[in-house]
Amino acid sequence: MFSTGSLLAEQGAYITGEHPRGGSLSAHLGIYADTDGALTIAKAASAEYAYRFEKNTMAVPSFGFSQNVYWAKFTVTNPGPARMLYLRVAYPHLDSIILYEPAVRGGWAVREAGDLFLFESREIKHHDFIFRLNVQAKSSRTYFLRFKSQGVLEFPLYLTDSETLRDEDHETQIVLGVYYGILLVLAVYNLILFFIIGDRAYLYYLLYITGYGTMQLILNGLAFEYLWPESPRWENLSLPVTVYWTFFWGVFFVRKLLNTRAMTPLSDTVLAVLQTILLMLIPVSFVMSYRFAISSAAALAILFSVIVLVAGFFSLLQGYEPARYFMAAWIFVLAGVILYGLKAFGVIPSHFVTEYGNQIGSAIEMCLLSIGLANRMSVMNRDKESALKQSYRMSRLQQESEIHSVRLELELLKKNIQPHFIMNTINASIVWLEENPALAVRLLRALADELRLVLEVSNHPFISLKEEIRLCRIHLEIMSLRHDKIFRLRTQRLDMSREIPPLIIHTLIENGITHGLKERRRGIFLLTEERENESVVYSLRNNGTSTGDKMKSGTGFRYIQSRLEEAYPGRWDIESGPAEKGWTVKLKISFEQKSGEKLCEY
Repeated sequence: MFSTGSLLAEQGAYITGEHPRGGSLSAHLGIYADTDGALTIAKAASAEYAYRFEKNTMAVPSFGFSQNVYWAKFTVTNPGPARMLYLRVAYPHLDSIILYEPAVRGGWAVREAGDLFLFESREIKHHDFIFRLNVQAKSSRTYFLRFKSQGVLEFPLYLTDSETLRDEDHETQIVLGVYYGILLVLAVYNLILFFIIGDRAYLYYLLYITGYGTMQLILNGLAFEYLWPESPRWENLSLPVTVYWTFFWGVFFVRKLLNTRAMTPLSDTVLAVLQTILLMLIPVSFVMSYRFAISSAAALAILFSVIVLVAGFFSLLQGYEPARYFMAAWIFVLAGVILYGLKAFGVIPSHFVTEYGNQIGSAIEMCLLSIGLANRMSVMNRDKESALKQSYRMSRLQQESEIHSVRLELELLKKNIQPHFIMNTINASIVWLEENPALAVRLLRALADELRLVLEVSNHPFISLKEEIRLCRIHLEIMSLRHDKIFRLRTQRLDMSREIPPLIIHTLIENGITHGLKERRRGIFLLTEERENESVVYSLRNNGTSTGDKMKSGTGFRYIQSRLEEAYPGRWDIESGPAEKGWTVKLKISFEQKSGEKLCEY
């Protein structure tokens, strides 16, 4: 930083003739670190301390969060006529600045400024600290400055004339006017979009923009000049509070824009923790020391930048489109900050881009983030359109499935109440009327009961197993009377309260009679129920002969398949095969509904 023992004579005086319009004082400064803050101007100007001031080697004297008091001195030599110059301290966040100017009649004229004083008390009403220096003709005078601050302690010093000061201020006003105009337009634009679309991402972005803009106003000293010139205490508190507030909403915005919960869950968790810390620090900053508040704000701002860059990088790797705009935005911000920092340390020359790199980078960032929001909405609309198309396709498949089921159901009803079936049953009743009237009445009643029950249950998505068994037994009674045979249904271990699609067991029994029991005088069906893990297995055994694939080719079997798939999509199975002294059909159903699955409704 400084070479110990360097002489003030090596610093070189600021000669007005060599700088007709002024310039930086950094190369002409001698600096002394007053560790206990006890140094007085009398001692500082004494011969004892003449060689304790070390030559400044930094482009901008900066000492970070230092508790020391720093003194600076410089000599102005004016070989020409008297001039009015302006000493500009271009850092508006210094707590205390004391200028010691040699008085005409000896001693020192003292002037004091800083952000602990009312704005109205400033010698020149400006967001930077500016002192008038009346430089006498053909004179050489040494000035002393004493700096103290709880925040970052840096003091870029410039000596300019009135014309240069006016020109620089004019340029600054244009640049900052454009910058804040961009932020204002973006804020209003996103406010309108929020009210139109209702997406909270636009609200988060709006709060982030306004917070960031306010933070820049504070950093530039414009907030103290125009918003709260009579509140020095709030001027000191406003920066850390605004940093916490801005990045709190910034985290909300980043999580929403990058969809970190889905894309990068770990980053989302870290961001959520950071967000909680930022929210807690907002009220705490009113009671903590300013030094701790501003240093923690700076640390959290850096942490925020690193985390969101990592989150954006991983989202970009996963092909998430808005992440491209997000990463480009942050690259511009970092580029602006880096350029400004290199200029401050004298690595690159000062010009328009380096001087306003921070504002340029953040303005481009805000525009790119706004484009990223629009792209996010486009991606969401595409996803929504794709989901709607998929939903439409699924709806069409569902409708086709229902139509197919209804068609099969109608065919099954037609089969059960077809004239041939009815006429055969009635003819059998006529025969029994002559030979056994009581039996004929019983047959007709059974026929009426079956037709009534079939018509009644066919329109229900589910019926109890008890109702299904009753319908099956009525049908077996009719078939027994018609064919002068014995058909019976026995049951074991059945949960009669369980519900199944109608006519499933009925159709299996009818197929068993048609294809396996034609040659038998006695047909016995046994229906049992067993648990198998998460499924229930119904076994329907009869004493008929092998039917092969005859059963699977009929309308009834297609009806069974359709109703089961609608009721238990992908959660059923049916198989048949020979059993001991007969034939068995096994129906396996998982009644447990899978997560996110909706049972079919009619």
